[in-house]
Amino acid sequence: MSASLKISEFVERAKSGGVADQVLVGMLTGRGWPEKEVHEALAAHYERLTGMEIPRRSTGGTAARDAFFYLLAFATLATWTIGVGSLAFTLIDRSLVDTLAAATFQYDNYAIAESRGLDHRGVSDLSAGVTNRTP
Repeated sequence: MSASLKISEFVERAKSGGVADQVLVGMLTGRGWPEKEVHEALAAHYERLTGMEIPRRSTGGTAARDAFFYLLAFATLATWTIGVGSLAFTLIDRSLVDTLAAATFQYDNYAIAESRGLDHRGVSDLSAGVTNRTP
């Protein structure tokens, strides 16, 4: 008698005696039967009992593919959100002038490099290179 017939016969007799599915799975896996074979025997029992075949899942590995596509979609969403937010803040900064931040200082490096000495007020050229620029 083959192993699958032994387990199928045992499942049939145990189920006719009213043994629960969890008890059967625990008992048979405790005796060294692979859990997959036990579940296949239970499926065969319920197929005979109902007269219908249990539907099988057609594709495998879709969870990893779906997880990759979800990750890709969220990364794309994050990139676009940051880009659109940056664009929106740039447009707001250009259209609404902030009077407190309007006086920005710009260093003119070429003016510092042109001459080394004091200007007509007696101030060093290093401070003369700083210009006040307003937009």
